[in-house]
Order: sequence, then structure tokens, then C-alpha cells
Amino acid sequence: MAQGVSWFRWLMLQRGLRIPSLGAFYLQVEARRGKKTAVVALARKILTIIHHILVNLEPYVEEGLKKKLKAQGLPSVQVTSPWRIWLRY
Repeated sequence: MAQGVSWFRWLMLQRGLRIPSLGAFYLQVEARRGKKTAVVALARKILTIIHHILVNLEPYVEEGLKKKLKAQGLPSVQVTSPWRIWLRY
């Protein structure tokens, strides 16, 4: 994790922690394995999500969000750009 642009690594970590499911994932790994391993695991998870967004051209929808919106009678998530939902956090 020491390679690459340092501000980008910092930005990925900060944005990842603000997304509830990713923040919970980070805390679970940190409790079991320690902070350094949790940072690497979170970065890998975020990069996997970014790869999925770019390859499939689909937005990232947090786990359980579709079910929550449907239960409240709200329309499903519509995103024109795959990056808009990631950058809003």
C-alpha cells in the first residue's frame, strides 16, 4: 500500500470509511487483524468496486439500499454517471 499517489490512497480510505457498509467492513477487519491490514483490505475492496463500475458501467448501490427504497415506496436508484454515487459521499 506504500506505492502510488499518497493523496489518492488517503482519499480512497476517507471516502470508503464514510460509506456505512465499507466502514463496518473496515472496523470488522481492524478488530480481527489490525489497522494496517484493514486499510489494505478496504483499499482492495474499493478498487474491486471501482473495477466493477468501469467494466459493467453500472452504479454502485450499497447493500440493502434497493430493499429499503422499495419498502418505503420510493423509486429505485437512477444514476446517469457511475461516478456520481461514489463522489457524493
